[in-house]
Amino acid sequence: MAPSPQKRRHDSLVKSRTFQPPPKRRPRKQTLPFIKQESTDVHPSSHSLSTRPLDSLDPPKLFTMNPDPHTGVVPNHPTVLFNTSSEEQYTVLESEAYMLSLRREDEYVADKGTEKAYARHIRNYEKWWASDQARRQDEAECKSTIWHPLPAHPITPTKAAIFLDYELHRPKKSAAGKELLNCRVGSSSVKQTINALEHYRHHHQRDPAYKGCPESHTRLRDHPDITQIERAARASEPERQADSQEMKAKGQMSGAERPDFIPKFDIPEAGEYGYRDWYHLLLFPSNQSEYQEMSAETPPPNLLASLFPWIEEEEAAYKDRRERNGRLALDESLTYFLSLLRFLRLVALQDAAVLYQHDQSAPIFRFAPFNSAAFKAFSDTSTSIIQQAEDESRQRLHDLPEKIASTFHGAMATALIKQAEHQQAVESANIKTYKQMAMVEDVLRAVLAIQAASAGSRKRKAFEELSKAAHISEEPPLPSTADEVNNGRSSSSSTPLPLSSQLSVFASGGGNVYPARAFPMDLDNAETRAIQMKVLSDLEAKVDPAKLKNHMFEWCPKRDEWLPLFTDFWKPSKAGAPTPLQIWKEHTEGMDGFMSIEQLTEHWGARWKRNEARLRTESARRGRVVELIKKLSSQPNWNVEKARFIEYLQKKGAGNIDLIINASSTYNE
Repeated sequence: MAPSPQKRRHDSLVKSRTFQPPPKRRPRKQTLPFIKQESTDVHPSSHSLSTRPLDSLDPPKLFTMNPDPHTGVVPNHPTVLFNTSSEEQYTVLESEAYMLSLRREDEYVADKGTEKAYARHIRNYEKWWASDQARRQDEAECKSTIWHPLPAHPITPTKAAIFLDYELHRPKKSAAGKELLNCRVGSSSVKQTINALEHYRHHHQRDPAYKGCPESHTRLRDHPDITQIERAARASEPERQADSQEMKAKGQMSGAERPDFIPKFDIPEAGEYGYRDWYHLLLFPSNQSEYQEMSAETPPPNLLASLFPWIEEEEAAYKDRRERNGRLALDESLTYFLSLLRFLRLVALQDAAVLYQHDQSAPIFRFAPFNSAAFKAFSDTSTSIIQQAEDESRQRLHDLPEKIASTFHGAMATALIKQAEHQQAVESANIKTYKQMAMVEDVLRAVLAIQAASAGSRKRKAFEELSKAAHISEEPPLPSTADEVNNGRSSSSSTPLPLSSQLSVFASGGGNVYPARAFPMDLDNAETRAIQMKVLSDLEAKVDPAKLKNHMFEWCPKRDEWLPLFTDFWKPSKAGAPTPLQIWKEHTEGMDGFMSIEQLTEHWGARWKRNEARLRTESARRGRVVELIKKLSSQPNWNVEKARFIEYLQKKGAGNIDLIINASSTYNE
């Protein structure tokens, strides 16, 4: 059997190659056939192969003449079978590690639901960058200089800083892409834009464009300009929200500007009563503007040319005569006649298109061009557009009263806001006066109590009568007090309150006004009262005074502390048990202005329960819910809202904490 072409090519190649026997000193250098032998001529004589260290020699490269497994092409010369270079192997491992990192990051972004938002920010960046480079190029041409447009990619901190400065001051946009008046983007949008740019930069840092740009390898938030922009966005957030609320209060909602009622007299259109912009508003406007007249539906050019097709020829001939003969060839009648024919064929096609939908059997529709497919398609399109315009007009007429009412709503709202501001100013002045009177009364009573304690029996009796006379029995309630609001947490103690409970309010050393029965002071003993005031000042430094006003306290002489009178945990107004989220909120924040369970435990330990079995049992039951939420919240991608899934487990009857923790790993909302 004759050898195959591959075998003949292989044999000819083997005969043409000259093999040198391997040196005896290097038996491990012996190779198989078709091993590429490196010439020793390229090495200096002082560094021959016999003197080179073993680790400096490159590994052997194996060659083959086999067909390519993917294409099936037989090579004409030996090709590398495989390469054992450690650098290439490390490159493969590095690429694999990078792909795994990108996969983990994609999964993290997918869990957050920001894929669409990131893509939108990247599109905005690319679009704005192209327009900015075009603007710079135009400015350079005006200055007789040259500006070479730079591409948007690779993303660098410098490019991102320029774009973020624009993003920081641009107005918000609606879902349709229109800019909203009186409304700027917030700090959260700027932060998300930085995240989107950084995410894209990190994903494409192996691209050739990014590899060739060293600046693109720097994290955006490591650049001082980026951090400064993000810090400025956070600092201006309260001002932005205040401006937005002020605009809304004045009647300027997002994307809706109040009309200007002041007439203008300095423009040509002004008449006897002046001119206002809405005089040119149209009932049937175009889609581009409320001031632009609706354009008529024009038939296709080929359909227009089928009626009076000689109009264009006559116009061209008339134009040639005018160029040759000048004024002698002037024919105004012909010009008007051709213009009239142009208008008539347009009207004829438009009217016929409408009539065709009502009576398709009319004789006119048997002749060209009214029997063509182009005319029928134009008739269908025109009818749908006319129907849409009629529907829009009916809707505009229906909404007209509401628009008129909303026009005057802004002026009325402004007047009501000013009236409310004046009323609040008066109430604030009254509250300040009442507070000052209460502080003066409190100081006076303290002085009288001290004087009575150090005087004789007759003087003490006189001071007590004077103290009673100085008491203001009828005093209007202060909005800052919470005498009656206790959410069912009233005192269960039958101990009569001291004399200070007869006072309506009193002031602490920090100037905070409290209901007198919230902190019953001992007016009979000046030393005890001084200790009570000092402990109250220390308590104000740890707890918000607004929350202290909603509680009632009892003085414990043994510990020299104010102990809150806690009667029950928070419960919903309707019958039923609180949800886990409500239990968590009461534990961390407090409900209805009261101190949280966490604050009570931090400052008073378990003493606030007063060793009552009912409170200890309920505290233990709710404590297990809080402990479970803490464990669930500590897991990756879990938060307090997701921890509400224990309601689902309650329906399933799972009560063991370990079972709940195991179920949380597979729970999906």
